[in-house]
Formats: sequence, structure tokens, C-alpha cells
Amino acid sequence: MEERISTLIELFDRRQDDNVIAAAVLRPEKVVFLCPREVPQVVRDGIRGFIRSQSEDTGVSFASVDLGDPAKVAEKLESVLQGRGGGVIDITGGGEAAAFAAGMVCAENHIPVIAYDYDEQRFVNIRGAYFLDGMTERFRMSLRDTFRIAGGTVDGYGRISPGEIEEWLPDIERVWQVFRGHNRVWQKFTAWMQYAVSIARQNGDITKISAPREAGRSAGKVKTNISILRELRSRKLISRLSRDGETVSFTFKNEKLAALMCDAGVWLELYCWVGCLRSGIFDDCASSVVVKWPEREAGSKTVTHNELDCVAVRWPVKLFISCKLSVPSAQALNEIKTLTSRFAGVGGKAVLMTMGDAARDRFFSQRAADLHIGIIDRSTLMSADPDALPKRLMELAGMCPRRFSRYKQK
Repeated sequence: MEERISTLIELFDRRQDDNVIAAAVLRPEKVVFLCPREVPQVVRDGIRGFIRSQSEDTGVSFASVDLGDPAKVAEKLESVLQGRGGGVIDITGGGEAAAFAAGMVCAENHIPVIAYDYDEQRFVNIRGAYFLDGMTERFRMSLRDTFRIAGGTVDGYGRISPGEIEEWLPDIERVWQVFRGHNRVWQKFTAWMQYAVSIARQNGDITKISAPREAGRSAGKVKTNISILRELRSRKLISRLSRDGETVSFTFKNEKLAALMCDAGVWLELYCWVGCLRSGIFDDCASSVVVKWPEREAGSKTVTHNELDCVAVRWPVKLFISCKLSVPSAQALNEIKTLTSRFAGVGGKAVLMTMGDAARDRFFSQRAADLHIGIIDRSTLMSADPDALPKRLMELAGMCPRRFSRYKQK
């Protein structure tokens, strides 16, 4: 694009991606959004912040109008065009009535009109937008921006931050191999580990474990699994493993590993993240993403947070992945579907990853299909093919599987 666009006029849409793609790629001097008056300020601020992050000197303003009334939309468009001395109109969003009004105004004023084709992932020259010729670069979006343009906020990460993941990749793989071989009894092992670490915490160092091999009474009894501990030792995740009578002792390599071993489901979430990284296709991905809803939107007077087990973005596709050790209830399906619908926008895909045999549960499989939720189950996670998970993630993202390099993230 040889000359910078002076004014880009956007027809606001509830699908947040429709509102920002043109401004982010074309980087005009000014963006004017025609939007309903009731659009929350937090959503306006999220759009403004995202556009400014892509082009810091682009001005952003909002003009209120009823997008369902073609006459009012046409009147507002005429006003903006006259005030700015022309412009370019993006009709990707806004609805049919607004697009009809834009067509009438543009025909009279010879104004360029553009739209974005999500299937082809390129802009379409509807009329007079010759500056689009040769524009082929794929647009990218970060995980934080995905939530920001929807009015949400990434408020942190529950376990391992994106800045730490590279150094943790080998240990996640090592623990996963142990987990994979003992997944049927892992929750019982974790219950004992919670007990052992709590004793170590009282002694002042959670890395140094010395606890009874068996604790509790009757139904509440927990017992360690020596086979799992030996495998953890063989992979150098713990050291100094010994047994003195009924007491088991060993040392974790660091405090975070000790804490992580107290969470039964965390390794499924972390391995999902590793799969996203290994696929090499995602612009951004993370595990245990803590998201804050816009104030008062989630039906509560207090600030509402949700933690998503894994999120992977290759714009416009966004995978929102819920990880469960067993085949979950319908409520879990509804929850991930709700979060995906609210925050993912165009290309959002809800996914359920489980160590259970989801395919054998006809009710669950049908419910997931009805909600258009993708499934990654035991057949993939226990596959002899080490690339089974990255391949499945690529399929869910709408891409053809291929061979993978180790831990390549774009």
C-alpha cells in the first residue's frame, strides 16, 4: 500500500475480529466506528487499545447509530465522510442493513469499499480499493489481544508462565511419560503426594520429602506408589529415594515441581500446551490462562474470573481447550462452550481434552457434536505415535498435519 489511508470507517459487529482486522493491517490515520450506543466502554477501550498496539498513531473514535436502520446509517456515513473529506468503508461486520446503507452511500460518493474473507484469509476489493493489490501477509494476534478486543483481560497464569515454558519442556515430557503409564492410579498417587508435601511444608522445605508410606484411616487412607517414585527418580525428577521401614524419603529437583506434583490434572494441561508448541503453527499459546470478565457483565457485583486450561491462537482460529482426567459432565461442555462464544470471536473452537474414552460414551459424544465441540481423548493421548497430539491440534485448527520439529513456536 503506497499511500496511507486517511480514514477507515468500520461498521461495529458483535464478532470482535470483524472490528479490528482492517485497522490492524491497513493502519489508517483515523478509524471511526459506527456502533450502537449500548456498546460497553470496556469493549470500546479494548478495541482502541488493540488498534493502538498495532499502530500507535492511529486515532480511534466511536459514533453512535442504530445499525439496523439503513436510513440512519446512511446519514451518519455521509456526515463522517464529509467531516473527514472521504475515506474507506469496511463492510466485514455490521449486519445486512448497515452494509446496504454503506452500498448506497458509496455508490453516490465513489468511496472505496472493502471486506475480509475469512475462508481465504485476505481482504476483498468490493469497490475501488486498488490499494489492496499484492497484500498477502497473514495477520497474527496474541493471546492477550484475543481477550482484550472482547473486553476481557488476561490476569495472569495459574502455574507456569509463558516466559518459563522453554525451560520446563523437558521435565513436562518426562513427567508425562510417567503419568501416561500410570494414569489410572495417578489421582491416588497425587493424594498421597499432597499429604507428603504438606508435612515437608511444615518442616520448612517442600523439596525434602519424608512421610509415612501410608496415612489416614479406612476410606480416607492414602498410600504412595513406589513404582511411580522409581520412575520419577529414573528420569531425574527426584533424587535420594529411600525407604526406612514405613517412611519414604526423597528430594524434588525444585519447589515448583513439588507443588505441581500435588495437582492431578495439571500434567494434562501442560502436555496440551507442549502439543500446541510442537505443532509449530500457533502465533501464541499458554496453559492455565486466568481471564477477568468485564465488570458487571458476568452477572455479579464482584469481578469474575475464569481459568482456561489451554488457549492456542492462530488467527483467526482460536482453540479454547478444557482438560479433564475423565469424561466430564455436560456442565463442563457448556462451560467451555460459553467461554469460547464470549471471548474467542471468529474462528473460535471449543475443545475438550480427556484421558477418558469419550468415543464410547454415546451421550457425551452426541452432546459435544451438538455444541460443535472438538474432542481429544484417550485414543490420541495414548497413541504410539508421539506426534498424535500435535496432529490432532492441527486438524482442529483447520490445517493439514505434517512432520514436526521439536518445540518450535512462531
